[in-house]
Amino acid sequence: MPPSLEHVCPCGKTFLTYPSGSNRRACSRSCSSHFFPTKPRRGQNSLCETCGTEIYRSAREIRLGFRRFCSAACLGMSQRAETRTVSCPICGVELNLKPSMTRTYCSKACEAQGRTKRPLERLHNGRPARIDTAGYVMVWEPTHPNRSFRGWQAEHRIVVEQAIGRYLTTDEHVDHINGIKDDNRRENLQVLSASEHSRKTAVDVSDRRLRMEADLAEYRRRYGALVP
Repeated sequence: MPPSLEHVCPCGKTFLTYPSGSNRRACSRSCSSHFFPTKPRRGQNSLCETCGTEIYRSAREIRLGFRRFCSAACLGMSQRAETRTVSCPICGVELNLKPSMTRTYCSKACEAQGRTKRPLERLHNGRPARIDTAGYVMVWEPTHPNRSFRGWQAEHRIVVEQAIGRYLTTDEHVDHINGIKDDNRRENLQVLSASEHSRKTAVDVSDRRLRMEADLAEYRRRYGALVP
């Protein structure tokens, strides 16, 4: 290893450099920008919030709230001293957090429950049931062999599987007889093949379109044409 060279910073501190870095003139970035400025200084000197040592902060550091401490040790002391108390939004447990910590929930279970989109007011295996983007009720079934939804399963399929005592195959579809997607009563569910389900869905869509056209015609007969 090449010998190091000893230098004296204008602030009075001694520092060492290797020959390749012998053009270094200050012990730190703060001293370098203070004693050997290469461009106009737009920041200002401030005091470390822990020990009171004077440090230089650039305009950006001041604007963003960075570099409030002179060293990592002072930062650690500040974080140990300045704790804040927050409550878990799910169970209400109080958490004592350091300023740099961004935790919101007390556990992974509460976090999973809090991040559930469109939850319902009932639990299934410890997590709230939820409505998916298509309008179907999804429930938490982490041990189900179907891994398509990462632990979430359609409730209407679970209801049928519990009634018949076996898992449904991929070719077996569950149809809501009354067309209401979140009505998962067993008497409202029937098992169809994929082709049968497609045909029934096509018929239902056609019937719905005909009813809408009939309603529109009746509206026009009573109140006249729609005004654009």
